[in-house]
Amino acid sequence: MSTKQARSATLPKAKPEGRGPRMARVTIDRIVHSIAGIFILLSLWLAHVHSPNWYWFTAFVGANLLQSGLTNWCLMSSILRKLGVPEGTAVGCSR
Repeated sequence: MSTKQARSATLPKAKPEGRGPRMARVTIDRIVHSIAGIFILLSLWLAHVHSPNWYWFTAFVGANLLQSGLTNWCLMSSILRKLGVPEGTAVGCSR
C-alpha cells in the first residue's frame, strides 16, 4: 500500500453537508408547538396594542391545546402529515 493510500485510509470521512448533530429535524410536533406559541404571543400582543377582544383568540388556541392533549388528535398535525412533513418521536400531536 502506498503512503497516499495509507493516509487516506486513516482520515475520517467528511460529514455530509446540511444538518449537523445539533440541528434537530423539523417534525410535525415541533411545527405544531411553534405555531401554537406564535399564535399565543401574537394574540397577547394584539390584545395589548389593539383590542382586549384578541384574548378570545388566545383562549381558542388554549382550548385547542387542551383538546389535543385529551384526545391525542390535532387538525394542524393532520394537515401537516398530508403535506408530507415527517413525524417526530414525541408522543402527542403527530399520532
